Amino acid sequence: MVDFLSDDWIAALDEAARTVNGDEDFVIQQVVDDEPPRHWYIALSSGPVRIHPGEAEAADVTFTQDRATAEAIARGELSAGAALTSGRLTVRGASARLTEQREVLARLDTALRGVAVDA
Repeated sequence: MVDFLSDDWIAALDEAARTVNGDEDFVIQQVVDDEPPRHWYIALSSGPVRIHPGEAEAADVTFTQDRATAEAIARGELSAGAALTSGRLTVRGASARLTEQREVLARLDTALRGVAVDA
């Protein structure tokens, strides 16, 4: 089990993500408002999906949430959709393109569920 938001957690996510192949270039930036803020991004391409620490040079979409929301989503206690509709999760950028990536994102979601996290 890895600590939530740690470098080891991001590395474990990246390892799990590599089992999923994307179709086209699409970058999703994740931001957790914490002290200090934590950033990582998901890079979809025509090959294995990768997850990297830090800020992407050019994200297509950015998700921002506070730590409590991020932890609840990671534990499976809150869906991203519920967090979005309640205002606990915000989305900026080309959010309409998320629909185009739904199949890859569904496979990625399944792959990432296998990462044990201490959140």
